[in-house]
Amino acid sequence: MRILIWSGALLAIVLLAAGALALLRRHIFAGQRDQTGGFIPLHELRDMHKRGELDDVEYEQLRRASLEGWGVSTGANGNAASRASGRTENE
Repeated sequence: MRILIWSGALLAIVLLAAGALALLRRHIFAGQRDQTGGFIPLHELRDMHKRGELDDVEYEQLRRASLEGWGVSTGANGNAASRASGRTENE
């Protein structure tokens, strides 16, 4: 019986420590931006477009905004963006 009490106490301590670490981590990283700089990676945009989550107009707008956020000029027809993404217009 005594081992059950100590096991329960140890489990409670571990759970409390994990919760405290999670809160601390959330607090520390709360002010940091994600690594993409707030832009969705191009491969995710392509996947969302293929799944039908984005129509053609939304896809193009988000793709150009993402590329421009990285400093890539898309030009009038977006050809530079296609070269930068490694894709051709037919893909």
